[in-house]
Amino acid sequence: MSPPVRRWVVALALAATSAFLVWNGVFGLHVSRGEKQYLIEEARHRLGERPAPSMSGIMADTVRDGARQATWWAVVVFGLNLAASYAAVRRR
Repeated sequence: MSPPVRRWVVALALAATSAFLVWNGVFGLHVSRGEKQYLIEEARHRLGERPAPSMSGIMADTVRDGARQATWWAVVVFGLNLAASYAAVRRR
């Protein structure tokens, strides 16, 4: 493998790895927020302020929104990583 091709393979691997890590982090953050929201809604139910919450309903919304947000940020990070790699290669 020639050095320019090797550089691009390394750049793609780093971009994909960082995008994967960002996706997992953002998704995990959203899921934990959904869990907290369920617990808040359950506490309000026990106080008589609200009807009983549906865990499956809250978590379905949370997972859908979390996957959408995580994918958006992963694409941004992947693109910025590739742009930075391209700029570094052009500078050489």
